[in-house]
Amino acid sequence: MSAVFTDHANGVREVFDSSSYEPAAGLATCGHCGRTWDDDHVSGSTPTSSGRCPFEYDHVYEED
Repeated sequence: MSAVFTDHANGVREVFDSSSYEPAAGLATCGHCGRTWDDDHVSGSTPTSSGRCPFEYDHVYEED
C-alpha cells in the first residue's frame, strides 16, 4: 500500500492520494509542478501566502 501523504522536514504535508486523504482538508495543487499539499496543516511553511507553492525550490524554469 502506498503512502497517502508525507511530512517534509520544513513541515509541509505533501499529499499523494487526495481521494484517500481527509475529505475536509484544504488541499492545494501547484499549477507549475502539480504537487499537492494540505494548506490547512499549520507549519513553518504552510499555510502558504498568496497561494505560493511550498515546493518552489524544486521548480525548474526554462531560460528565456
